[in-house]
Amino acid sequence: METPYGTDDQMLTVKQATGLLQVDYKSVLQWVYRDFDPIPHYLPAGNKKQVRIRKGDLMAWVDRNWTKVERQS
Repeated sequence: METPYGTDDQMLTVKQATGLLQVDYKSVLQWVYRDFDPIPHYLPAGNKKQVRIRKGDLMAWVDRNWTKVERQS
């Protein structure tokens, strides 16, 4: 599905994910490597450090793990 931020299949670097979520780099890495419900991530072939995150997986993870705050009038 096409969104203003690209498609759900778009692969993001950790830095791109930080920009999309508006959080710091360290937070995203902690969520990627945490034990319970980590952000799904992938490593390109032959690469053991530069994590990639599929945008659709990231947004599904946000829906499961972040609390929606309703603005009061």
